[in-house]
Amino acid sequence: MECPACDGVGCDQCDEGSVGVTECPNKYCRDIAPLVPLADMLDKGLLPIAGGLLDQAAWFIQAARLLERDEERIKAERNNK
Repeated sequence: MECPACDGVGCDQCDEGSVGVTECPNKYCRDIAPLVPLADMLDKGLLPIAGGLLDQAAWFIQAARLLERDEERIKAERNNK
């Protein structure tokens, strides 16, 4: 996979811009994984602040993300016909 340290350019942490995945990626990204839904919702104007996204129920945030993915899948299927 492309080296996240150098964006595939090549550095002392990779092999010519690539790194092999030899362990569970969750070991490295578990600390930032909770930020992904917040970043997704930021694109929709829901800020992670009191009164905004942080005051919404977790089930609602998850449901909104699932619905968006379903809508994108349906649009892609329509475009392929």
